[in-house]
Amino acid sequence: MIRTLISCLIVLCATAAAPAKDNQAIIPFQEGSIRLTFLNDNAVRVEYAKEFSDTLPEWIYVNKSPRTGKLTKTELQNGTTRISAGKIKADIDRNKRAVTITDAQGRSVFTTRDITLYSTDNPDGTRDTGAQLSWDNSADEHLYGLGQFQDGFTDIKGLSRRLTQVNTQISIPFILSNKGYGILWNNYGLTEYNPGPTTVALSRSEKAGAAREVNITTTEGARREVRRDNTFTGVIDIPESGDYSILLDVGQKMARRHNLTIDGKTIMDQRNLWLPPTSSTIVTLTKGKHELSANLERGDNPTVTLKKLDGTSTLRSPMPAKADFTVFTGTPDEIIASFRSATGHAPMMPEWALGYIHCRERFHSQDELSLIHL
Repeated sequence: MIRTLISCLIVLCATAAAPAKDNQAIIPFQEGSIRLTFLNDNAVRVEYAKEFSDTLPEWIYVNKSPRTGKLTKTELQNGTTRISAGKIKADIDRNKRAVTITDAQGRSVFTTRDITLYSTDNPDGTRDTGAQLSWDNSADEHLYGLGQFQDGFTDIKGLSRRLTQVNTQISIPFILSNKGYGILWNNYGLTEYNPGPTTVALSRSEKAGAAREVNITTTEGARREVRRDNTFTGVIDIPESGDYSILLDVGQKMARRHNLTIDGKTIMDQRNLWLPPTSSTIVTLTKGKHELSANLERGDNPTVTLKKLDGTSTLRSPMPAKADFTVFTGTPDEIIASFRSATGHAPMMPEWALGYIHCRERFHSQDELSLIHL
């Protein structure tokens, strides 16, 4: 009986420790395990969890036949395990609690600063849980991606962004670096890029703002409406001089204006009918208190979030089960080709669909409609 129980335990342990697929390896890490899945010869998916359940559907990765070489496992010094396949290597350093990805030329192109499954108790009795990934950026590094935003930034290193999907804003949790890697953050929750630790709520001023008359569309047709700006104010206390990422959230699903001044200097000002709820910029601030002011819509409930630039990038999402991301290596063309292979190829539209495409809320007259042909 005892011999039978021991045999069963050995079988169960071996089953739990064995890779689920030929292109996978599972390594003990922190309070759980790292699961590496090699999607292509230059792409590896990294998952960190306390235990893997795989109960969620797979909506991102579509490649059922990955092109990878045979997995090779090597135990290095100082508690590091190296898994190699194709043109890519992954080093799991259990002492430093870090994952390093090496490309085909043997260069370490990506190193995690932190992989965390967090749980925070709130004053109201609720609990926030989620996953967070941070990695180091070099001084001469440039980062691109995250989708279509209106903040005016192409190089997003250090910038804070909230990846919401709204009219005119398309969020894609993919970042491309000029240092030879790309990263895809795979999470079904709302994603924050470089979230700030400090948030200041702005209070509505009693002083009436400027009024303006605008055209609007209603169920009864077009009409004109008078709208009045409202001024919101607040104070931030900067503990250390330096460059800070500023994220303004108007507090509504959509915004009509992004406006913010610090000590009387305008750092953002944009107005149109199709603005997302948040906008970001980077400013230099000195230690001490600074006056905030924002001219926004009457129904707004704005907050300002700050994060000091520290040479790292962070992705965070409310997803308690695991941290899940894929690192691609190579040239930009090689990275995008591998990304398309792993997540699905977008088919070319038929030629008849490649003609004139136009979007317009309304036209008031034939004269306005005629202007589109000029």
